[in-house]
Amino acid sequence: MKASDPSSPRIPGHTLAREYYVSPEIFERDVEKVFFRHWLYAGHESQLPNPGDFFTYEIAGESIVIVRRPEGDLRAFFNLCRHRGARFVQQPCGSVRALQCRYHNWTYGLDGALKVAPGMLDMIGKEELGLIPAWVEVWHGMIYLNLSPARPAVRVGEMLQAAEPAVKPFRFENAKVARTITYEVKSNWKLFMENYRECYHCLSNHPEFCATVPVGRGVALHQNTANIRIIHAPNLTFSNYPLRPGAR
Repeated sequence: MKASDPSSPRIPGHTLAREYYVSPEIFERDVEKVFFRHWLYAGHESQLPNPGDFFTYEIAGESIVIVRRPEGDLRAFFNLCRHRGARFVQQPCGSVRALQCRYHNWTYGLDGALKVAPGMLDMIGKEELGLIPAWVEVWHGMIYLNLSPARPAVRVGEMLQAAEPAVKPFRFENAKVARTITYEVKSNWKLFMENYRECYHCLSNHPEFCATVPVGRGVALHQNTANIRIIHAPNLTFSNYPLRPGAR
């Protein structure tokens, strides 16, 4: 199989071929087809309480600025000045009145429109040189981004509709970020997701989790456990886990 060949079939009961985890060409295609075309969780509205508040979201070499406008809504832009391509935001979060690139002081409103280009504003089509937008939506206080050039085929609320009854009682829109922990894992993203989606390793590696929810033994750890509900929908799969008696 060639490293860039996506057509090699997967053997049932096996992972993908080695190239899917080590090939730079396949990884670039993953980024383009998956991460730059689907909704990504970026943060929570509580991180942007006031007009002008912003934070940046980094993925696969791209930097996105999410900012709250005076009107109260959120906008998202690629962190890329339209003049020389410099990043106009260097810090991970903060509060601003306008978005200004320090290289040549090109300045943009919180709506992304070009407002100031010293000595050049009357020479360029400023209407065509606003910041490049990214799609942003909020669902129960959680902020999602989509980096696709075209309008996404499905909105976040539609994508997660099946989870609405399960999520609503938690009132995530009233939550606040208390602490953030970042793990850097040196692996291909598919290997990481495969590990996350099985609990074969749970009994030996996650004793706190296993003491809280009923996890059985064997490969099909959840299939025969009473009261666990697995919900399958067109755009997502999720589970409801009961607590063990006395667990907190």
